[in-house]
Amino acid sequence: QIGADRLARTLEGIDVRAPTVPVISNVTALPTQDPDEIRQNLIAQVTHPVRFLDCVRAARNLGVARAIEPAPGRVLAGLLRRIDPDIETHSAADAQAVAALAAAQESA
Repeated sequence: QIGADRLARTLEGIDVRAPTVPVISNVTALPTQDPDEIRQNLIAQVTHPVRFLDCVRAARNLGVARAIEPAPGRVLAGLLRRIDPDIETHSAADAQAVAALAAAQESA
């Protein structure tokens, strides 16, 4: 609970805006674009189990066909491949790699 309280205090000073695409919470496995709900879900995920399988299914239901793993390694990409091999996955070790993947997608 200490981590959740600390995150809640940190998020108090951050303006969470409505995203242009739904955010699927690891806690609820439901999409939302409500900033207050996103903030609460971020705090809750510190103390609640991750519902990764349900999140992948929710993303597919929204029409997601590609995923970027914004971290070094390919752990999540490997899990995605096992859950739904039709989802195209890419790994990006840092923000520059994510931007490069997004730029490549826009020009394709």
